[in-house]
Amino acid sequence: MTTKPNTPPPTSPIQIFLGKNGQTFGPYTVEQYEGLQAQADFATYKYIWDSRDTQPSWRPIEAAPAAPLSVAPSGPSAPPPPDHSIEPVQETERPRSAKANLRLVPSPVAYRSSGIEVVFHDARRALSARVTHATDAGCELESEVAHGTPEFGSQSRVQLHLLNPKTGESMNVEGRIAGMKRAGTSWQFQVLWGECPELISATGQAA
Repeated sequence: MTTKPNTPPPTSPIQIFLGKNGQTFGPYTVEQYEGLQAQADFATYKYIWDSRDTQPSWRPIEAAPAAPLSVAPSGPSAPPPPDHSIEPVQETERPRSAKANLRLVPSPVAYRSSGIEVVFHDARRALSARVTHATDAGCELESEVAHGTPEFGSQSRVQLHLLNPKTGESMNVEGRIAGMKRAGTSWQFQVLWGECPELISATGQAA
């Protein structure tokens, strides 16, 4: 049954009309209206006329949304909130070239190491060298290599046999190769250890 949307039929006990595209559909009972709500095409209806309203009249089925809680003020914008994020840790600077000085991480104590000889080796190779610099963290070794490149890889675990030729004292120490570079006809190695060997620390601190 269809009538004009602006003039729904006279009311009777609980009558509900729906409207869309200028047409009126109904009347429906409450049970029929609730059944329509479960159907997929119910969303196509835009208006409802319900005799249960205090003053029945056409009204949108879906109420308009509430007004925004706040409106951004006009004029200069407020400054952004402070950034409390943690800044990334900067990487330590790497040597710029192969000619960069081979130096240990700064240590509060450097020891006299002049004259200390060493043979260091892993399971496959060995080299003789002399200690040129020593600290609590490790040492620098200088070795004469006749040909090619020493076959020690970075991070290689090595055993060091230290010898003081003046006193004949010697001792063994475990270490790890942290870096190496050619220096003229020699090779320099940076070796880290857990603590400075007593054979070296006993000679006293460097000036």
